[in-house]
Amino acid sequence: MKNFEEILICKSFSGSFGESDEQNIPHEIINYFTSDNGKNYLFIPPYGGYSDIHKNITYVVFTDRVRNDKCKIKLVFKTKNAKRLHMGGSTYDPVKHDIELKDLHNKIHSKNIKYGGHYLDDIKMVNEDHDDRAWPVTLELEDSSIYQPKVDTYLCFGKNVKDNCKTIILSGDKYFSRQKIYFSSSPTQNKNLLDDYNKLNKWINGSDLVNIALDKLELPDDSFCGKESYYDFLKLIRKENEEQIYTNILYEYLRIEGILELFCKKVLQLNNIQSKPKIDRECLTKDKLGRMDLCIKLNEDSGIVIENKIKSGLNAYNPNEHKSQLSIYKEEFPDSKVYVLLPDYVDIELNDEAFATKIKYSKIRDFFNSEQVRKHISLNNKLLEKYYDTFIAMLEAQSLDWSKKIEQRFFDAIKNNITVSVDK
Repeated sequence: MKNFEEILICKSFSGSFGESDEQNIPHEIINYFTSDNGKNYLFIPPYGGYSDIHKNITYVVFTDRVRNDKCKIKLVFKTKNAKRLHMGGSTYDPVKHDIELKDLHNKIHSKNIKYGGHYLDDIKMVNEDHDDRAWPVTLELEDSSIYQPKVDTYLCFGKNVKDNCKTIILSGDKYFSRQKIYFSSSPTQNKNLLDDYNKLNKWINGSDLVNIALDKLELPDDSFCGKESYYDFLKLIRKENEEQIYTNILYEYLRIEGILELFCKKVLQLNNIQSKPKIDRECLTKDKLGRMDLCIKLNEDSGIVIENKIKSGLNAYNPNEHKSQLSIYKEEFPDSKVYVLLPDYVDIELNDEAFATKIKYSKIRDFFNSEQVRKHISLNNKLLEKYYDTFIAMLEAQSLDWSKKIEQRFFDAIKNNITVSVDK
């Protein structure tokens, strides 16, 4: 039986090792670095599974998470001479499990597979409550080429997206219900799937990709924010993504005289703000069923509402009327401007709330990190100047895109959570 060529597409950084648990590190992070020995190794999610059925995979494409019916293409590997190091997958047979762990341990050490100076199986990539059935490596690549799209390119399944971006529209007969899908060149399959394969193959072998070399992992010398700070303490107690903490500290810096007015002009792009506007936090709506994170009340019918979203979504007030909390705020101030603050690694669909505007944390970081604002705070509030580096570090943490967010967790694991390698 002929082995038809296949294209394997894998989602990166999703599921319980990406979104659900900040203490776990998606093992596919190794796909984005060259190991210390100069070779590239791939982890195929989920669980590293790579069946013998698929004998002729010519390309492996890694994307980010599916959001709003599309996913961004991150890397393309042309898998010439790929060698499978182990079966991967998940097993509940403890005897077989121990044998496979020992075999993988031996291979990692005999091949000197290290990242940041540490053997891969020495890096603690799961929290204390998680088992270790998810293997840390699947394929070893020899003489393979690595590519990135020249411009941001997205896969769409079954329909186009409204966004103004470059897309590859697939039939939707196969969807990312799990973390990987295969497209085959077999002519006997569903015509739509064959068309999907041909479309992907044409794009990969066209002129839209650029050949790259992945970097080796270089660990920062200092803490995440450049020097030890209170932000490191927030990370220690796992409060570095606490929305209430961010709302409170934003409030304190925005209420420094002169800063709020400048923030409205530079970040919110509002030029007709009254002199010396006043900001409040945790403002209850009139019916006391809604609570605005930050509110700048201009008069009875108008104001500026700022909703801070780091880990949570928009709360539904009345699902039958398709109202979110933003709609309630708009009813509170009919002539108001509504803004949603979002980390760069998060996106939220505003649905019918076209009146609301999304503001990324990188824009807030750039504002507070400007020389003008730094100097103003230094002259006007010595107490908050003391904590300014911590504040900037907090904003920087929310300004990372999703891949960089995972990368930072990998750095932290190597620096702080190295396990002791033992012969199993």
